Amino acid sequence: MRFLIPLLTGLLLIAHPADATFLDRAMRMQQLAQPSFETIRKLCLAEDLTLKDAGQPIKGLKRTKAYGTDGSAQNYAWNVMLLTGRMMAGNKNAEQELIRLLTTWAKDDAFTESEQVHDAYYAQKRALTPVITAFAYVRPVMNDADRALVAAWLDKVVPVLNHRFNGDVDENNHRSSADAVLMLWGHVSENPALLQIGYDGYRRLLKKMHNDGSLSLETRRGARALWYLRQVLANMTLMLQIAEAHKVDLFHEAVDGKSFVTLLDFFLNAAQSPLLLLPDAAENLIPGPSGNFLQQDSGLFEQRGHGRHYMAFTEALLPYLDDFRAKRLKNLLVRHHIMQKRPLIDEFSGGNTSCLYAE
Repeated sequence: MRFLIPLLTGLLLIAHPADATFLDRAMRMQQLAQPSFETIRKLCLAEDLTLKDAGQPIKGLKRTKAYGTDGSAQNYAWNVMLLTGRMMAGNKNAEQELIRLLTTWAKDDAFTESEQVHDAYYAQKRALTPVITAFAYVRPVMNDADRALVAAWLDKVVPVLNHRFNGDVDENNHRSSADAVLMLWGHVSENPALLQIGYDGYRRLLKKMHNDGSLSLETRRGARALWYLRQVLANMTLMLQIAEAHKVDLFHEAVDGKSFVTLLDFFLNAAQSPLLLLPDAAENLIPGPSGNFLQQDSGLFEQRGHGRHYMAFTEALLPYLDDFRAKRLKNLLVRHHIMQKRPLIDEFSGGNTSCLYAE
């Protein structure tokens, strides 16, 4: 069935140039100060959203007995994401609170004692992506001591995520999440070895992708097949943003004729016609809260109870797309009333993506 479905992959590959402001504090703040960006600046301020009690710095994240990961750092990550957006809109109090939060957790060596298990590391990747993003945006105004403190801390807690577990987590969305956060820190810390891990991981994804754009390690996840494809798309979107900052065009790069849009097209087609997922989804491996692989979990299109939205990566992705694919993606967002939920915020994409990347 997979090879009989005609897809639009490979067509219309000429994309509009993406906004070249990735992690550039001065350039993005200059944009946000313009009258034409007033709506986005308000999304940065996110005045309807509130900070949460982050508690004391967490020495280490732990394994979980059931499906899911340690959520003890969620409030901390939420505050980092909210404060970063407000800082970018010019809120000086948010800027100072963000510096305090980053330096406090760095001083206490947070996350340095996480259990060396895949679900604990998954939670650590999730927390550190917005932390690295925040640090990149705030470090120009930090004093030398604070800047060095946070950088040294991140140099300890990020590279450990390159661990191999000798299982599927070394190849599925867990691995692409690791590659993305390692690549992100490689960019911010100017570490070419970490950057290369990201490039290699991105290209491995293209190589193991089926010709129709599906990824068996994700699409076999039953009711959450689409859910995990979305996770890989979010990881790859972050990676191509980083690569663009180094004048490397991962968006158009192809392996055996398969590129980013091969996966994107499959995702958009499957979101419209979930039957496309059945050849793999019927395996029903670790499907999450629902065991019915015939009914895809639509939770990825909804704002989560903790305020995140897993489609936040689309704010960063849309500028890369040709008109046809941009229209298809926007139609999906409209169909699920997603843009009304802005600002879209999610750790895996680095924070308040409506603020940081929307045009």
